[in-house]
Amino acid sequence: MQENFKEYFFQSLHEWGLKLDEIHYCQLLKYWSLIDLWNKAINLVSVKDRMDFFFSHILDSLAPLPFFPSHDTSLLDLGTGAGLPGIPIKILRPNFKLTLIEASRRRTSFLREVIRQLQLKNVTLINDRVEHVIKKEELIFDNIITRATWKLFPYLSIADPLLAPGGLAVALKGQIPPDEWSEAMKFIENKRYSLITDYSYFLPTSRRKRRVLIFKKHNDI
Repeated sequence: MQENFKEYFFQSLHEWGLKLDEIHYCQLLKYWSLIDLWNKAINLVSVKDRMDFFFSHILDSLAPLPFFPSHDTSLLDLGTGAGLPGIPIKILRPNFKLTLIEASRRRTSFLREVIRQLQLKNVTLINDRVEHVIKKEELIFDNIITRATWKLFPYLSIADPLLAPGGLAVALKGQIPPDEWSEAMKFIENKRYSLITDYSYFLPTSRRKRRVLIFKKHNDI
């Protein structure tokens, strides 16, 4: 796979109905080089090498993209960490208005450098805990996403006041314990949400099942 890295990556995206041009591919490579550099000083992400990053982290971050609208829309990445999944999504969908919330000051410094070097436009970076952001600012988003940061019930609870009616709350998950799932289902019943997508997939570098869960907030909230 190492020898045909680029070809295999493009093929994997194609199987999901996603197209990647050379400009965006170069941006992803630049993103990796910054991850690799900064990871030596601060704990950004667990990754072995470039191939592991692209096939375990980039692909996973892009898995929900076919389910998003293609038109201009706003997206909040809650607890973005190293910029996953928000940065890869923004690279492939530059028309999206992206907001990243990250509590760590050092990771925020890294993200600021990524935004600068990749010349990403329409990106807002907030260095704070989301609980504080909700209290201080009146922000509403069309879509909210998180990856490997929250259990479902806390995520949906904290995303709820930030999500517009009719908006999508997206969670990228691995295995979900029964009690976590049950708690989330009770929440969406009480809050009038619908689970509209439960898409399972496997990444090329792992046989562990991954899931894209998309919850839609009803328009009559």
